[in-house]
Amino acid sequence: MTNRITITTALVDDLRRRLAESPGSVVEVPAGLRKDTQGLEFLAPLGARRPGGRRGPPAVLRFALLPHALEGISHHWWEGFPNPLGARPRADLALYEERGCSGAVLVDGEVRPIDEVVLAGPRMERWRPGTTPADLVGTVPEDGPFSRYIGALGGCGAHERLRALSAAGIGMARLNSLQAVALVRAGVRRLALIDPDVLESHSLDAVEALAAGSVGRPKVGAVADMLRRVAPDVALEELAVPADHILAAAACARADLVFSAPDQNQARLLAALVARAHHRVHLDVGTGVFGAGDEFVAGADIRLIVPGDGCLLCVGGLDLRRPRERDWRRQRAGSLRSLNGVATSLAMFLLERFLIGDLQHSVWMQVTLDRRGELASRRMPRQPDPDCVVCAHAGAGDAVLTSGVATDRSASRSFS
Repeated sequence: MTNRITITTALVDDLRRRLAESPGSVVEVPAGLRKDTQGLEFLAPLGARRPGGRRGPPAVLRFALLPHALEGISHHWWEGFPNPLGARPRADLALYEERGCSGAVLVDGEVRPIDEVVLAGPRMERWRPGTTPADLVGTVPEDGPFSRYIGALGGCGAHERLRALSAAGIGMARLNSLQAVALVRAGVRRLALIDPDVLESHSLDAVEALAAGSVGRPKVGAVADMLRRVAPDVALEELAVPADHILAAAACARADLVFSAPDQNQARLLAALVARAHHRVHLDVGTGVFGAGDEFVAGADIRLIVPGDGCLLCVGGLDLRRPRERDWRRQRAGSLRSLNGVATSLAMFLLERFLIGDLQHSVWMQVTLDRRGELASRRMPRQPDPDCVVCAHAGAGDAVLTSGVATDRSASRSFS
């Protein structure tokens, strides 16, 4: 059984400031929980809509600063302190002066080691308690797989963090199948593919799948075959279920990165909710080709939502006013593989800059092209909503899977 702590970088920065102002103090914060057969995950901070109500939060996290002389202590340190039976799960993290931590999970009188601490935010660092993180940034191999890619990223650090990501994709059609290929080519080795539909003949020109015999097959299976050809060692989970299925939600909850490009914005909202409740990075792409002749316009929305900095609804302009059932031919002229390639490549670039640390906040980029190929791009305004119904579930973990979320809110226009 593994024990994992996921906390936003914004919370860590705030805790360091508070602890430095009050040496020797301990700061306690409420946390959400995610449980599965693999183990237990603590999630902090916890949003305004706390699971548990008057009973209090599902779990507690306590933080302190560790003197330099004590850095490197193991979880056994906590065995010398009382840990009453029946208390809510608790995790203690003693932060090192620079980077890293020591810590322990305390559950029902038992002291357990922490396997991993994930800093959900710029760089997506992972700490293994009891050890000081190795600083790999600036190290570039002379040759071999990924050597040129690592060089462009500025060193091994960002690429190691990318390879450590697990991902879950909602929608495996023209856009997200291309995004899945980009991820495995970059080094991601654990993906869950989610889509209830089967391949139709009109999709074979652009869905990343092996064309022969693919019509009528589940999209997730056809795309999985392609991914295994590209990266034979990739671990894939094929889920031919809709986004609101419990298996889909659980797969997104387990992932570090949720990448979405579904046909319906209701599925996007579900992806946003699960990502926000578990402090996961959310990468969403949507494209559209509209009109003809002088009225022609092609566009894309690329949105990367940083944990702790809004969600796809309040920062990403998700528009829920669009009717769920409409003939695609009435709202757009069709789909261009060339445009999808531009959109998914820009999305990958944003993810890379996020892992390097250059991108600190959530981004919504809108790109348009006219019939002459003139390209225009703009950053859409970031306006996190303090009353956002999705952000209220931040850190809720398992509790969000049984919670209802209002869907009658809307934002500005998008191509999604």
